[in-house]
Amino acid sequence: MKKSENILKICNSLQMLGFSVASEKIQEAISNGNDDPLAIVSLALDSAAVAVKNTRYDKCLRISKLGTPVSLSDLYTYKVRQLDLEYIQSLSSLAFVHEGKNLIIWGAPGTGKTWMAKAIATKACQEGIRTRWITYPVLCRELMRLKMEDSQRL
Repeated sequence: MKKSENILKICNSLQMLGFSVASEKIQEAISNGNDDPLAIVSLALDSAAVAVKNTRYDKCLRISKLGTPVSLSDLYTYKVRQLDLEYIQSLSSLAFVHEGKNLIIWGAPGTGKTWMAKAIATKACQEGIRTRWITYPVLCRELMRLKMEDSQRL
């Protein structure tokens, strides 16, 4: 099978999978005489993957009701408040989420607890992890309701 036939087969498969934009970019680049079809395929797939990831992020962020996203990278320009930068960077891997562990953030008023929680929630949304932002009083009411009405879900 020739390279051009393989590329055409890849483009057809991409269209069937819903990546028609990537398929069109590949076909356009090949018709413009680009020498390296694999580089074209790689670039088109990479841009399609980024678009899908961004769409998932936007959806997770919208569902989370987080409001304005906050980035952990902002920490370097954030007013220093005795934060353990190394520990915060380890939290950004979200290993605790993947391990099914909880995270409790406590401290005095004005130390950045809400900011930190929002930054971690934003990072989770970027990774495609569903997140739900609620206040402590709402969480307590929901837990009490579940305890009374549906102890299995609690």
